[in-house]
Amino acid sequence: MIKDKITPELKERFIQTINKTIDTGSEQGFFICADKQENLYPSKSCEGDECKIMLEDKSTICSNQIQGDFHTHPYLANAKRKYRELGKQIPIDNILKQEVRKSLIEEYEEKGISTISPVIPSYKDTLNTILHKCFRNTDTTTCAGSDLEKNKIECWTPKEVRHGQCTRAVFELRKVADKKKEFFPKKWIVPLFEKEQITL
Repeated sequence: MIKDKITPELKERFIQTINKTIDTGSEQGFFICADKQENLYPSKSCEGDECKIMLEDKSTICSNQIQGDFHTHPYLANAKRKYRELGKQIPIDNILKQEVRKSLIEEYEEKGISTISPVIPSYKDTLNTILHKCFRNTDTTTCAGSDLEKNKIECWTPKEVRHGQCTRAVFELRKVADKKKEFFPKKWIVPLFEKEQITL
């Protein structure tokens, strides 16, 4: 769990990163590092496809220990792009945000995922976090924010993971490595995490 460990510096970076997503309409992210005294601080930031590369290569990001990662989802920006592509008038932000939230929650429910938050980590994020626990025996946390809300994020930290679940995570990650459609976590992996909604 990470909620009580968030420093002012880290909180400020969460806010800056969400605001940058709102401004640019693209994904932003960074690693959450821990120093020798276990104080948390952010790594350098990344944007768009660069984030995919950076957040999957954990080897040279934090000087001491990786506590987790944070990234954003540009849900609102993507919805606006779809409206433009269809040649439709874009609703005002508040109405469009409600539409997007409702759509996301409905998609989760269709997949058997119970959540009250429209912003949750992706399947790849959860798989990578489980594997970090399985093979490095350390707890890392994956956190997500979006351009739907400036002041809230959600963080998932793995509970105890059995050997069979580790094996399944390896095979699942191989299956979805190059797929964009496997965005939402699958039902089997959701109970393996403690979840925190954090107000910034």
